[in-house]
Amino acid sequence: MWSSLVRKIVPAPAVALCALAAALPARADISISTGATSNVSCSNGVCTATAKKAVLNIGDLTGLLGAGNLKVASGDSAEDIRVDASFGWSNASVLTLDAARSVTVNHTMKIQGSGGLGVITNDGGIDGLFSFGTKGRVAFSHLASVLTINGQDYTLVGKISTLAADIAEDPGGNFALASNYDALRDGTYSAPPISTIFDGTFEGLGNTISNLSIDDPNGTEVGLFAEVGSSGTLADIRLVNANVVSNAISDATPTGALVGLSEGTIQGVTATGSVSGSAQNYPLVGGLAGESMGSIIYSHSAATVTAGVSGSVGGLVGFVEGGTLYASSATGNVTGGQGSDAGGLAGDNTGQIRQCFATGAVASEVESKTGGLVGYDSGPVNDSYATGAASQAKSLGYVGGLVGFFQPDGTSLLTRNYSTGTANGGNLTGGFVGDDNSSGTNLAFNYWDTTTSGVGTANGAGNVQNDAGIKGLTSHQLQTRLPHGFHRSTWQQDSGINQGFPYLRVNPPVQ
Repeated sequence: MWSSLVRKIVPAPAVALCALAAALPARADISISTGATSNVSCSNGVCTATAKKAVLNIGDLTGLLGAGNLKVASGDSAEDIRVDASFGWSNASVLTLDAARSVTVNHTMKIQGSGGLGVITNDGGIDGLFSFGTKGRVAFSHLASVLTINGQDYTLVGKISTLAADIAEDPGGNFALASNYDALRDGTYSAPPISTIFDGTFEGLGNTISNLSIDDPNGTEVGLFAEVGSSGTLADIRLVNANVVSNAISDATPTGALVGLSEGTIQGVTATGSVSGSAQNYPLVGGLAGESMGSIIYSHSAATVTAGVSGSVGGLVGFVEGGTLYASSATGNVTGGQGSDAGGLAGDNTGQIRQCFATGAVASEVESKTGGLVGYDSGPVNDSYATGAASQAKSLGYVGGLVGFFQPDGTSLLTRNYSTGTANGGNLTGGFVGDDNSSGTNLAFNYWDTTTSGVGTANGAGNVQNDAGIKGLTSHQLQTRLPHGFHRSTWQQDSGINQGFPYLRVNPPVQ
């Protein structure tokens, strides 16, 4: 479950993601909160931390903003800036948050006047992050207000139609959602609202787009965005109660709540609602994206995902085509039509999946490959887990708690993962993987729950008994201690969180 959305301001290359995760825990920060101001020096419109742990009271901050522009800086002592209480101001002052490393917004910031906001990360540090907690967002009352992020100016937009028009005029521009937007007033779109291929940055600022409805009978890519190019970034957007339907007759139509096809970066995006596709030939349907050839990091979908015919169907992404899924999750149920590759997280994967999890039930019909996490995989899947049921409606399919069908290439791995979901009904059924078509050297430190899966201790894989690299553990064993090979730098365990099962430090469940 998603409790904190944390991501880089700029796209992070796949090779840097492990280092990024290690940088997440805060070491020294200045907290903007209701506490008394301490270890902060303010003069000439600049407030700077003078110790590793510092506090700036929101009353003191807004009082200073009443007198003019203000910069809050982490300085040489602290590294991060955290907004730990809601506050706002209504004059023309501009607040700049200047962090040596990271800026995290855990509560609402409201710019109610004509003033503005600047955000700077990595000012003297590395691995700078822009973070939005579950209650964190930035709201502007005036679209003419100023927003700059790491030196880039952003155009504020208040509704989808304006965003679509602005992107059509400037496909590589920087745009930001000024506040929450209810798309119920728009009715049901018959095509993607944003049809221009987008190669800029859209920053949601933690704001919500609710009740988006699309029913497209003709489109080749279907979602809020039809297609995001390789230079495009969609960040910090919350889609609530989306209803996206594709009935296109074209082949392999990618359909998702956020985007049909993405070659760029998706960061810190969440989605709820439903997504369905019934293209005549193999639709690609995902809760967030239909097809991803880029990166999806720190994102989550709770949307219900269905395909009426054979296709690639996943709780987060339908088809990961050479891209990366990192520190992301899906909790919605997934149902594929006859012959589908269906997974709780992704239907098909030829890229990398690391530190992800899925908890939704997965079902598909005859001759399908079905897994709690990935339906078909030929790329790395590391530090992940699934807890949903995986089931096959008829025989001749591959059913596994985590992966339905594992077909590795030279770089593919399944390492440090576990599953707890029920697995049954396939021609080949395993507690962890339905059909392991690897040499045995591609798997290490993988586990499945023998108590909840209904699969005995010898059948981690459906086709190879006692398959190397896969081990069955009882629920009690999984809940008592971290399994062998699970590093505490990545995994954490607490009896009051996730029912005692291991969870990812980078993406702890909501309690």
